[in-house]
Amino acid sequence: GLAFAGGILFAAVSYGGTRQGNATVLSMRVPAVAEDESALTTADDEPAVGVRSFVECGTRLCKDGMPYTLLSGSLHYFRVHPSEWARALASLRAGGFNAVSVYLPWFLLQPTPASFALDAAGGYKRFLDAAAAAGLLVVLRVGPYITAELDLGGIPSWVLKDTEANATLARAFRTVDRWWMAKVEAYLDTVLEPLHEAGAAYSSGGPIVAVQIDDDTSALGQARR
Repeated sequence: GLAFAGGILFAAVSYGGTRQGNATVLSMRVPAVAEDESALTTADDEPAVGVRSFVECGTRLCKDGMPYTLLSGSLHYFRVHPSEWARALASLRAGGFNAVSVYLPWFLLQPTPASFALDAAGGYKRFLDAAAAAGLLVVLRVGPYITAELDLGGIPSWVLKDTEANATLARAFRTVDRWWMAKVEAYLDTVLEPLHEAGAAYSSGGPIVAVQIDDDTSALGQARR
C-alpha cells in the first residue's frame, strides 16, 4: 500500500505478522522523518493551505493543503536508456499525468551480497531528478518484490544460493522470517539513504509523494503460512 505522512515516510522498515484464518497478514511500520508526532498530519487533521505537504485528508489526498487527484503513469527507468528519459517523462506529462510510478530493481542495485550498484542503468536518483525537472511527482515502489515481469520479481538470484535458511525452497521469501528481513532491511537502508540525505521527500522539496512496499502481496495467500 501507499504510506503518506507529511510527504513520505523514510527510515528502516519494520514488519509484523498476525494470523487471520489460515494466512499470515503482514503489517508494516515505517518511522517518519518528522521529529515529533505532532508534526504529522493525520486523516483527522486539516492540512495547512500553502504549506508544502502531500497527505491523506479524510477519503482524499491533499497537496499543499488543497484536494488533489494523483494521476500516475508507470515508467521502468532501467528499461529505458537515460538519453530517452526526458522524452518519455514529457510524454507522460503530455498524456495528462502528474506523477510517475517507478520500481527500484533489487537485482540491479545489489548484484552480489557484498556489493551495491546504485548507479546501475543510469541511476535511480538521477531518474528521480529527471522526473522532478519534468514537473512530475513520484510514487516510489521500492520492493523488495516488484513483479515487473522479472524473474523472482526482481529479487537477486544470489538470494537463492544462500544456505542460511534453505532458501532454495523459497520458504522464507516475503515473510517475517529473520533471515529474509535481514536481507531486506540491509537493501532498503542502503538504497533509501541517499534519497533521505538529498531531501527527495515532497515535504523536503523533492518529488516523492508516496512509497509502495512490496508488490502483489495478495498473491501470497496460504503459501506464506
